[in-house]
Amino acid sequence: MDIANGVRASSNDRERAVAALSKHASDGRLTFEEFEHRVDHVYRAVTTADIEAVLQDLPAPAPAATPGAQPRSRAPIWLRAEWATWAGVGLLCLGIWLLTSLFAGSVLYPWPMWVIGPWGAVLITRSFGPERRACGRSAHSRPAVHLAYDYREQWLHALGHRSSSRHRRTRQEQA
Repeated sequence: MDIANGVRASSNDRERAVAALSKHASDGRLTFEEFEHRVDHVYRAVTTADIEAVLQDLPAPAPAATPGAQPRSRAPIWLRAEWATWAGVGLLCLGIWLLTSLFAGSVLYPWPMWVIGPWGAVLITRSFGPERRACGRSAHSRPAVHLAYDYREQWLHALGHRSSSRHRRTRQEQA
């Protein structure tokens, strides 16, 4: 973080620190208990040095990617698992067909094509169809920053802190 030590911490400084802690928690560097404990310390911090002390043993955030670099498009995990299953079952069926043909002494009817063909066609459709294009835009995904914000709101509300947005709404409704 680019904040001077010894200076009184602002709300933005605290929010940046909580966002960094959320990123570290989502990366698996912090347990939930450690995350709660550190967020507690961040919101109690008076100076930026106090905030830096909470983040001291964690790696610095990675530099932002250059705008010209395009991230490699990867298939989602569910699609890779389906293709791997298809390949495994297809190889198993081909192996069984090959062994039965060898023991029979002649080439038998290629029945594995009825397993591999239609299933492969469905996978190709799913790989390039609307399901694949919708990947990465899930409404269910909730970044870890929201978790930290909810925790902060609950913590401030429990303490009866006046800076809680819930508390402000309640006071405005009473007026």
